[in-house]
Amino acid sequence: MELLRQIAQFIDSNSYFDVDEPEEGDDIVSSRTREEGNVGDEEVGEEDVAEAVRLRKAIIEKFVDVLVHIEFVTSGFTWM
Repeated sequence: MELLRQIAQFIDSNSYFDVDEPEEGDDIVSSRTREEGNVGDEEVGEEDVAEAVRLRKAIIEKFVDVLVHIEFVTSGFTWM
């Protein structure tokens, strides 16, 4: 649980992605943005994708044994 909180704090302080604070029993940290996405056209923003890739790399460097998954949703959201 402590590791999940550390990852959430890392995301919150190193990116503009919104992050959900992990709760007891969680085994993932969820974060997302559509800062640069286009909801009307249902497209993710290129800048958000680049930020997700940058943030994924930073998380893996800091927290070596974690799995980071990036998902692109047609509502314009980029999820991690």
